[in-house]
Amino acid sequence: KYLESLVTFPQTINLTAFDLSYTDSSIEALELGYWTNFVSNPHGLKGTYLLQRLTRHLTAPQNDQVTFGIVRNTISGQTANTSQVVSQRIEQVKKEMGREMDEKIENATKLITGGTGGYFVIGLNEDGQPNETFWMDSPDKETATYVLRVNQNGIGFSTTGIDGPYSNAWTIDGNLVADFITAGTMLADRIRGGSLEIGGTGLGKDGVIYVKDASGNIIAQIDINGVSISKGSINLGDGALQISSDGTISITKGSIDIGNGAFKVSSSGVMELSGTNNASSIGCNVLRAISANIDNLVVNADSDFAGTINAIDIDCREIQCTQIYSSVAQEWWSDRRLKKNVQTIPSSICLEIIKSLRPVSFDFKDSGHPSVGFIAQEVNKILKKRNIDLPLVGKHKGYFCIPYASYVTLLAGAIQEQQKEIEQLRRERHGGHKPRNQ
Repeated sequence: KYLESLVTFPQTINLTAFDLSYTDSSIEALELGYWTNFVSNPHGLKGTYLLQRLTRHLTAPQNDQVTFGIVRNTISGQTANTSQVVSQRIEQVKKEMGREMDEKIENATKLITGGTGGYFVIGLNEDGQPNETFWMDSPDKETATYVLRVNQNGIGFSTTGIDGPYSNAWTIDGNLVADFITAGTMLADRIRGGSLEIGGTGLGKDGVIYVKDASGNIIAQIDINGVSISKGSINLGDGALQISSDGTISITKGSIDIGNGAFKVSSSGVMELSGTNNASSIGCNVLRAISANIDNLVVNADSDFAGTINAIDIDCREIQCTQIYSSVAQEWWSDRRLKKNVQTIPSSICLEIIKSLRPVSFDFKDSGHPSVGFIAQEVNKILKKRNIDLPLVGKHKGYFCIPYASYVTLLAGAIQEQQKEIEQLRRERHGGHKPRNQ
């Protein structure tokens, strides 16, 4: 209705016209896509028309073809009134919204009121009757990139030409498609699909979802800080599981089962873990687990362990146990059934490594206790220099370490190599014959 009050649609006029600018430089040349003052007494037309098509003949300018159409009435009065109404509405809305909403409104105002230039083109059907309108950045629909298209099926916005896609549109069947909707208050019968964003750093950072009782009192809310309950409780499973407003979790029957039975908390308060890997911490009165792998185990009170404990690190002042396999007790797992890929280390390599080691004495920085041993970095250089791949240097918590018990194997190999050399020297001393027993 607004467009009908501003625009009329006469027939398109095709003419053979001579451009007078060829003979008189004071006359402006005809230019495609520009509104042109048009007077045709035979047609009874006088006004401003859009030059839609222009065909020039350089050698015969009297044969130039022009096509005019689309009368543009003077609408400065209506524009001024509309601008005043829009400005008043913007000021009213700005008072009701926050800072980020103000920025959106300011941006929209600049875009709308600052939109100069552009081309208003009428689309015609097969019978030559107007059936849609285009606001474009080019007078030619084939070359336009930014398009606002209006027809009987709706309004669409495209940034890729008249063929779309129209990712922002309002269609006649009631669908509003948009990348972003800015609104103060939105009423909806239902919202389906998509995402509802609350929190973060964008427009939703101050968003809140309220839950009210029948009297209008807020009993729960979801915001950037999480979920809070000021009254009542969250009821799951017909009351079997309840989370009250003070944070209490109550189980009246059944159990909490997570991970297909790997983690269970029964209604009596017993927590059971079966095959659970936990790298953080567990706090409970009773812990029953068939198998638990824990990187660091800290026990503050007396505890009884009837089964087997497998741990990477156990830090404690005193360990009391019936049997232990460790470097302190000088016992290591060495059963042939526990090993694979068994290979003999050449005794010559053992002797070469042992000869290159530098025994040192030192004091530990943290405790001041004196000790003897090797420097792990020096051992590492020995292995790299000789391209030897043996697990004689490790690393734990960023520091190098040495498995000293493994060096017993090297000593055995080195002694064997020296024994070979001794026997060789003896044979050479006795002319290649074994010495007789003395």
